[in-house]
Amino acid sequence: DDPSVRARPVSKVGVLGAGLMGGGIAFVTADKAELSVRLKDKDDEAVRRGLRHVRDLLVAQGSKKGLSPGDAERGAH
Repeated sequence: DDPSVRARPVSKVGVLGAGLMGGGIAFVTADKAELSVRLKDKDDEAVRRGLRHVRDLLVAQGSKKGLSPGDAERGAH
């Protein structure tokens, strides 16, 4: 360990691969760390599927908290 090395603040995250794992990582990063996340994959359809997965996770989480699907997608707490 080098004591002169300092961590830099993180304000946004990029996730390569928008599959189930990438979508899950994007969801947890946005939800828990409250950071901006960019999903990247081989084509637009793959990214669309990843975003759909993130939305589904948001809606599922929101329903556990008693939120409507629309409120969950908007990030209401």
